[in-house]
Amino acid sequence: MDTTKFDSVARCFGSGMTRREALRGLVAGAAALTAGGVLLQAEDASAKRRRRRKTKKNQKTLFLPSGALCRNDGQCNSGQQQICEVPQNASNSDTRCCGAAGAVCGGVNEDGDALGPFCCIGEAGVRSFVCSQNDANNPNVPGTCIPAPPDL
Repeated sequence: MDTTKFDSVARCFGSGMTRREALRGLVAGAAALTAGGVLLQAEDASAKRRRRRKTKKNQKTLFLPSGALCRNDGQCNSGQQQICEVPQNASNSDTRCCGAAGAVCGGVNEDGDALGPFCCIGEAGVRSFVCSQNDANNPNVPGTCIPAPPDL
């Protein structure tokens, strides 16, 4: 910064301003900031509302595929009897789209291991299902998810 600019800035700030003028300027600035913030928030909210309505009308509901990580049942395809729960062969914290009662399941392979799509086993037996085709003597035959028998 050269000396002439510095001197002009110093003169501007050095010129006398009464306390009342300074306070009036601060209050006016605060009021302008508050009013501007309120207007921006109102504009954002109305834009979000308009945008939300428009996308809901034009957008089809897309579901997660079977076996995908999910957070709630609404993300899974209920038309294919899919729910968001812990599937067979998953850890207890992994909730995925898996089969509920009547959903198609993959049965088992020659070794007796379950094939996808999997039925939900739920947590601690809640919303728990098994595949109707789980016979190793009859491998690679798809079945349907049926409620699991209660543990004895």
